[in-house]
Amino acid sequence: MIAKVSGPFDLVFQDGAKSLYLPMLNRLVDLLRPRGVLVTDNVLWSGDVVPDFLPKPEHDAESIQAIAEYNERLASDPRLITTVVPLRDGVAISVKR
Repeated sequence: MIAKVSGPFDLVFQDGAKSLYLPMLNRLVDLLRPRGVLVTDNVLWSGDVVPDFLPKPEHDAESIQAIAEYNERLASDPRLITTVVPLRDGVAISVKR
């Protein structure tokens, strides 16, 4: 479905299957205009993305790994300036350069 969407957009909100966060990132950034904002929900995943933060993870290992990899990519993506706001399960706010 995302392939059929055309932009550019000022704001994109991402919340869905965690395994798709990283595969969709390039397309979502491409859809943003310069200074557009990508908001991603659940980037802290109840603290599960931080190794040993909780004695027993609340989510499955696959989704935890998917979000951890996505967060690393967001932090290192030269097209974006990103910050994480620790509201509930965490929200990443990324501005396209």
